[in-house]
Amino acid sequence: MKLFLNSPFLSVLILAYLYSPFLSFAIDASNFNESKRRKDINLHEFADKKDSIKLKNLDILLPASTYPAHSAEVTSIIVADDGKSIYSSSVDGKVMKHSFKGEGEKENFFSEVLYSSDKAIFSMSISSNKKYLAISQSSLILVMDLETKGIVRGLTQVYGRITTLAWDPRGEFLVFGLSSGEVYAWKLLPKKNKNTDSKKFLEKYTNSLSPIKSIVFHPSARAFFVAQKSGVISLWRLLRTESEMGLRDKEAIVDRDSTGHTRSQFAKLGVDLERIMLSDKGDYLLAVGADGFIYSWKIRGRRFSEVLVLKGDSVTSFLELSSFNKVKEKRQLFATADRGHTVKIWCLKDVKGFRGNSALDSLEEQEREKLQNSIIRGAVVRRPLVLAKSEVLDYSVNNLAISSSGGLLWGSQKTGNLVSFDVSSIINVSPLLNYCSRDSFGAVS
Repeated sequence: MKLFLNSPFLSVLILAYLYSPFLSFAIDASNFNESKRRKDINLHEFADKKDSIKLKNLDILLPASTYPAHSAEVTSIIVADDGKSIYSSSVDGKVMKHSFKGEGEKENFFSEVLYSSDKAIFSMSISSNKKYLAISQSSLILVMDLETKGIVRGLTQVYGRITTLAWDPRGEFLVFGLSSGEVYAWKLLPKKNKNTDSKKFLEKYTNSLSPIKSIVFHPSARAFFVAQKSGVISLWRLLRTESEMGLRDKEAIVDRDSTGHTRSQFAKLGVDLERIMLSDKGDYLLAVGADGFIYSWKIRGRRFSEVLVLKGDSVTSFLELSSFNKVKEKRQLFATADRGHTVKIWCLKDVKGFRGNSALDSLEEQEREKLQNSIIRGAVVRRPLVLAKSEVLDYSVNNLAISSSGGLLWGSQKTGNLVSFDVSSIINVSPLLNYCSRDSFGAVS
């Protein structure tokens, strides 16, 4: 007995008894940290499960209505006058204005032909003051006065198919791109000289053989972004900007030509591009790739920000719902149309994203293989949280558009129909809004 009391084994037992509360606390803390780590890792899966529960059990669907409009595929949609007027163009050669009379019921939907031709209309753009509408037919550009509904300008001095149009925010000219890769700025001032159908009113910006898919002006209106089908996004400085900066001399022979030379490559993806756009605040450039993913870059510093992957979908059209940014403590909402013939309203999850190799590891095998060619090192990959979606439609939807006041989201189909989605009906009833981030792009650490 005496030998046992003096043994080291007894000393160990006594020390273990005395320090057992501290050891228990350390073990509990370790378990808590491990639990927290696993919770952080599974936040994406948790949000996806909540998304699935919402759609299946709460049955929150995005209400949709279809309206016959054109006899062929719709190429552009513009929503103006706080949603009271919808302009559409089509390969059937018509530009139409649509509106509701009365309470906005389907039977009160009226259409008016503003312009008709036997040639297809490929693109359309409205001026910043909403007074003029520009339309393109192959190599012809027409400018319509929306008040008088008459054609006030025309341009016939370019050769090749015009693929996209973009109005200068200051209303001084119209920038357009061709399938040949050339880009021009058509000077529409001075207003007293309405005969601007001349090459002397054209500025040329070109350095590509790939078709131009989209043109977007820089927030400063001093430059513009050009998206080529090949996946290259260029930033061109306007000749007007160089003149205002004192970089051009009208008397100098080298500056007498109307050709832009100041170009920089803003970004390049390993996939074809469908279209580009600016975020609502103008601080991020967004692009929809042919792979169905959404890419974003921070304009200041030209830093690649993140890739958005909607699970199981291949996005064809994307839109930021700026008119709903102030709902539910400024939750940021978006809309997409996909090749699965559905339209979804979603937000960015209020969780950390994945970077580098872990970004690719967070995706399914098929998605990871598609992103291998276009992912940029250091990019964040986030899977958005779907709040509501439409039923599977008979045809896919393109050309999403919405007014600044919100309400109805509009899209088009290859059949020539217009489709509206009642976004306001789901904004205040979705239980998942609490999981949405208050910020838009680039908010992930």
